[in-house]
Amino acid sequence: MTPDSTLPPRPDLPLVAATVGFMPLSPLPGPPTRLISAPDVPPEVTTAFQQLLRRFDRFVHNSAAPTGTVLEDVFINRHGQIWDAEGKLVRRSPIPLTPESLRAMAAAPVVDDLAYARGGEANRNFFHWIAETLPSLSWCLDAEQPPMPIAMSMDAPRFVLESLALASRPAFSVVPVGDAIRVRRLHVMSIGVWSLAFRNMHAAMFDRMVQRSCDAAADPPPSDKLYISRDDSPRRPMGNEAVLEKSLESRGFQSVAMARLPLARQIALVRAARHIVAPHGAGLTHLIFAAPGCHVTEIFPAAIGMQPARIAMTRLSRIFGHHHTVWLESGDQEERRRWNVRIAPLLRSIDAD
Repeated sequence: MTPDSTLPPRPDLPLVAATVGFMPLSPLPGPPTRLISAPDVPPEVTTAFQQLLRRFDRFVHNSAAPTGTVLEDVFINRHGQIWDAEGKLVRRSPIPLTPESLRAMAAAPVVDDLAYARGGEANRNFFHWIAETLPSLSWCLDAEQPPMPIAMSMDAPRFVLESLALASRPAFSVVPVGDAIRVRRLHVMSIGVWSLAFRNMHAAMFDRMVQRSCDAAADPPPSDKLYISRDDSPRRPMGNEAVLEKSLESRGFQSVAMARLPLARQIALVRAARHIVAPHGAGLTHLIFAAPGCHVTEIFPAAIGMQPARIAMTRLSRIFGHHHTVWLESGDQEERRRWNVRIAPLLRSIDAD
């Protein structure tokens, strides 16, 4: 079977309708981020963070709504790459097209219509999946009828399928993608954290995830104060995290390593929280599911050149209406080097919040 590369346009496609008529939130619901720097953090680092925090508001205000595109007669693989029948990449990729994918083209299975997950499930990064890729599929997951099948890497982590089960209005289906699949029409939505500011595009999907997670909870969360631990991650290890956890537990905080729990339980815990403390990390992606008005204290080592990646969680708080404090400690760009937080002044700030 060979796909027809001259397929007629489909004006009834839900992807097109999903991008029409939405405006970004203005002003953003969350108050400006509060920034507290340790005494030995270089002033230029603090200034760089402040500038980036202010810039986001202007960027969102000037942003256009996410747009949908239908690519005809293309190939995709487990890495999220898209290419044409001549083996030429259609979208920019950080890696070359793999030889295995080129060899698999001749015998590639053919699918008529697929919703594209942009390879967000393939890199196994919780933030990029929940905050960027999953919202780009809301047009599909909100459908009243069984949604269009979603192209999904064979190597997708568990949380991807858990999130789709919580997010999809009816039952969803996926098409596992290995070295190559040929697609007659590949439905692609633009993505980025900025797109979350177009709240009405994703609100029903995220509300559904929260409601189903809370309904599934066997028992209510034991505390409305939550510490999201990083003791299960080798990146940016906090040398005195155990001491901090003990101090917070004495103040009524529950310490949780999110990756050890089912996704629905993670969401239920965050939804019940009124104050969340955490080192910078993917666990704070759950701010998407927190009740508006939650108080957030985010801790991380600051370094020149690392600011853009570090402010992603503050953007979630601005969009979803939380009170966010960033606690900057001195640090460097070495991801596996241990660092310590000044516990006493941090606790005073948390107590006052």
